[in-house]
Amino acid sequence: MNKGGNKMKKYLSFILLSLLLVTSIGAVWDIWSHNADQPETFWTPSHAMIYLSVAGAGLTVLGVVIYECVKIGSFSPKRIPNVKGLALAGSGSVFQLLAGVSDDIYHSIFGFDVTMWSPPHVAVLYGAILTLLGIFELKVEGSEIKSFFSSILAISMIFVVYQFSTFEYDMNFHASPVFPEDKNWDIIHRWKPYSAYLSILLIPVLSYCLTLATKKFHFAIGTITTSFAFLIKYLIFIWYNGTILDLYFPLWIPLCGVIFDLVYILLKKTDRSFYYANLAAGMMLIFIVEIQNPLSMNVGKIGISLLGVSILSILFTQFALKGISLKGFHVSYVSVFLLILFFPSIAWAHDGQKIIPVEKIAPDLHPLWLLLEFSIIFFLGYRLARFLSRIDRKKETKD
Repeated sequence: MNKGGNKMKKYLSFILLSLLLVTSIGAVWDIWSHNADQPETFWTPSHAMIYLSVAGAGLTVLGVVIYECVKIGSFSPKRIPNVKGLALAGSGSVFQLLAGVSDDIYHSIFGFDVTMWSPPHVAVLYGAILTLLGIFELKVEGSEIKSFFSSILAISMIFVVYQFSTFEYDMNFHASPVFPEDKNWDIIHRWKPYSAYLSILLIPVLSYCLTLATKKFHFAIGTITTSFAFLIKYLIFIWYNGTILDLYFPLWIPLCGVIFDLVYILLKKTDRSFYYANLAAGMMLIFIVEIQNPLSMNVGKIGISLLGVSILSILFTQFALKGISLKGFHVSYVSVFLLILFFPSIAWAHDGQKIIPVEKIAPDLHPLWLLLEFSIIFFLGYRLARFLSRIDRKKETKD
């Protein structure tokens, strides 16, 4: 028990990263089958890969916590080394497993979703981000190099996993490959009204992670993390383009990282260096999205992108610098911002009508519901992790 527990602790970061990689492969597989118009039920091999690896990550974290509590002699997570990272990784697994249960229920109520944009699907991805943020906080005992490497990989995978929620924006086809006569279901028709939202969806995790990593290691980390992310995205690009579907070249990630680093280094001595760096990275993101986005943009939509990116960049930079708490979360500002952008399309991005041999197809969510769902899971995850990491049932003995 002692040997096994110590080994699990020693390699915990890399075990969890491996399981999250398996989850990501399952997610790509699932997205591919959706985009290839393969009818499915909840019980598919890709879903099995996703949820088994998620369960494995959760059980691994739980195993380490139990091992440490047995050593302590009581259920006192507060006294466990790396408790912050463990609590956050465990919280992420909880959200993912809850999303898995709700996915089957969602299918039975609304029908099968042919795209990624359903609450359970994106909740699985957002839960994975919490787990990766937990891995980022973990330290590999006795090895600063391994700790650095696991943290960099965790941040890089966050960029990749988060972008899965907007994966279909990367699709480079104009009609269903299985039903080419179905011209009303091509990507341009479906997302034309929402072309302004891609950069808004991507900026929160970009700003938060670049700030968090640079703050932890005390040097600009954008280029390194985004280069690893680009490498992973490029491998996905090569595989995907070998099938009946293909993707746009993964251009935006490293350019945003380079711009972040340059601005941060130039303004490092100022109090607002992180804010300026993330705003600059956000502007680059809008520019790159405009280059690669197959959807039409105009002055009004670019203006919405600029407004959304600026507000969210500042908010998530502030959270990364000052810590996450509901007290620091300006709910009123974000609510007003979301209400303005939601109007007049409150719920669905488009309906689910499609020529496909499934009785009932679920509609897609409006892009900003995805942003709202991310914010809820993100903040609740940190609150849950904070609660779990403060549990201390060991009574203090008085002299």
